[in-house]
Amino acid sequence: MVEPIANLRLELEGQFVKLLLVTELDHQAESREYKIFSKKSGVEIGVVVIKFEKGTPMVMSICIEEAKRGYGNGTDALLILLSDMAKSYKVIKAFAPPDLGLAAFFWVRMGFHPCFGKAPDGGLWFKRNLTESLTYNPLES
Repeated sequence: MVEPIANLRLELEGQFVKLLLVTELDHQAESREYKIFSKKSGVEIGVVVIKFEKGTPMVMSICIEEAKRGYGNGTDALLILLSDMAKSYKVIKAFAPPDLGLAAFFWVRMGFHPCFGKAPDGGLWFKRNLTESLTYNPLES
């Protein structure tokens, strides 16, 4: 059974981006999809998919339009989600596909640690403790 996020907000706002919850991907609310919009232009620039398994949120994918990468948009989107998820969860997991080496680097840079064990299709699982400080912001370092 999925534990619902207390006071689920449909829109989250960060420094560079806004996230809009567009759909709960199935009727049991076991996953959510957020569209990522640029605050500057208002244009959709990406998407993030969160799956919930055994009461744990897992970032299955975060995709930013290629021309918008490298400007802090993905980092900002994740920082917003981490802050929001920390209100209801103690940990969050993230998936890095085997063919996207930069994904593993991204998760480590965002404070996640590799997990032992198998992940789908040879990828890697990462985990972050949400009870630790979320004040570190890679956009300001």
